[in-house]
Amino acid sequence: GLKIWHDLFATCVEPARMLFSMWFVALGLVVPCLAGVPPKGAKNVLWFIVDDLRPQLNEAYGQKNMITPHMDKLATSALVFDRAYAQFAVCAPSRTSFMTGRRPDRAQEFNFKDDFRQSGIGADWVTLPQHFKNHGYLTLGGGKSFHPTLPANYDEPLSWSQDEPYFPLEDDDCHKLPAVPPYSVGGSICTVPANTSLFDFRVTSKAIEWMHLAEKLKRPFFLAVGIRRPHLAWTVPKEYFELYANKDVGLPRQPTLPRDIPVIAWSNEAFTHANLNGSNFLNQGPYNQSFPDHVIQELRRGYYAAVSYVDSQIGRVLDELEALNRSDDTIVVLHGDHGYQLGEKACWTKHTNFELGTRVPLIIRAPSQAASIGRHVAAPVELVDLYKTLADLAGLPQPEASVQGKSLKSFFQKPATVPGDAVAYSQYDRCPKDPTSSDPVAKFNGDCKSTNRTDLGYMGYTIRSLEWRYTVWMRWDGSRQRGHWEDCDMSSADKFCVRELYGHLQEDMSDFEVFEPENLAAELPLADLVQNLHNQLRAHFNGDEAPVV
Repeated sequence: GLKIWHDLFATCVEPARMLFSMWFVALGLVVPCLAGVPPKGAKNVLWFIVDDLRPQLNEAYGQKNMITPHMDKLATSALVFDRAYAQFAVCAPSRTSFMTGRRPDRAQEFNFKDDFRQSGIGADWVTLPQHFKNHGYLTLGGGKSFHPTLPANYDEPLSWSQDEPYFPLEDDDCHKLPAVPPYSVGGSICTVPANTSLFDFRVTSKAIEWMHLAEKLKRPFFLAVGIRRPHLAWTVPKEYFELYANKDVGLPRQPTLPRDIPVIAWSNEAFTHANLNGSNFLNQGPYNQSFPDHVIQELRRGYYAAVSYVDSQIGRVLDELEALNRSDDTIVVLHGDHGYQLGEKACWTKHTNFELGTRVPLIIRAPSQAASIGRHVAAPVELVDLYKTLADLAGLPQPEASVQGKSLKSFFQKPATVPGDAVAYSQYDRCPKDPTSSDPVAKFNGDCKSTNRTDLGYMGYTIRSLEWRYTVWMRWDGSRQRGHWEDCDMSSADKFCVRELYGHLQEDMSDFEVFEPENLAAELPLADLVQNLHNQLRAHFNGDEAPVV
């Protein structure tokens, strides 16, 4: 009897606002709550969220030197979004954005200090997994879905079914593993024996268990599988590093920051130095190549090896999905949480508004949408769009009105469509080390990881259309939780307003080395374009994106 009551509670009882959706009949029989009934022919959702993954994949994004057979296979049966963008180029704000369907300005989350469940922000918001849970799905998660502790306990129990506990992230510490050469000391790269149980093996093994549990319970599932790599450190079985040991991984063709790009746009926030087997190399950017050639090449090999290892683990889950004969009724989603840089413009990791800092792989396989199979979408889209898109594809009601973004379902019927208003928005903050310094790097750069959201230094806002990226940096107005847009009024030239404009016309999206080589914002023939993009950006962030109080 207790087990029956537990299952009914886990399935039906949500926060207080959901209690009214329950109904009861006579004689003590409990009928499942209305909110707990999945739609007829409910589609499962298998969601891979891959930490720090840029579009470094062969089949989907034309990276010919990569070894990613399982993600390649997925792409051939899915819809690939060529221009998908995160809303914030660091883990916590980006993940909160796509997990809740709210942009960072609305969630008021810009670093690792705040979370949306705080009073006055989104304590009563229904998250994406919670929306599926409310409609009868078995929703289970592991690894990094939400950023750890933001919110507390990965938002358990609100977002997740209680049939199984959330499987929390555990990082792989090289010093606690049986590391082997070539990278046995630890640092940026760590190589371990083939049979080492790394976290990504454990979380994908757990996902396989969950699929079997869903079969046993005969319930549709929503599984969020948070993959740890290729986040630093690149801890991988030795065999995956050896895949690239003799490969030409190239060097950045833009190894330094061009002088016409403002230094506030550059970052070494998470990579002030590289460590290879105990040897430290200081990042020499922005106006010098960040590291010596051989260090850059080894770091790239470490990243590529981590991507190939992740591919193997995702492949295990997809193979089991097929073995269970669930591929045809399961929506598979794969994406990164933000972009990544590997020495381009002397930038490493994320933390910028550049194309490489914000662009992510986004692959969605929806077997019922025949017109989407093996196709590509050129239109810019956003990760904040995932909430409405997955609800739409699964046949669930659309979420509460405060959820932002748009459903991308129309692209599954007409992938070649490029709406005239298709744009993507992102933003990133800066908290200078020394605002009075004569050194431009110290004056404008510095991380905001633990800064109160009222005390941020600057905010950079960016808009990406099909052919252009426009970015503007300004002082942060902490009292109003928005940028000082008035600094950019033409009559206020003495205020801080720094602009960037980059052309993306007819470029090869697979060549990461050619993006944004020159800042065109000061070009007089483009003045009207700059102003139009600025007005569009300002209207979006200053109006629609005002904080909800």
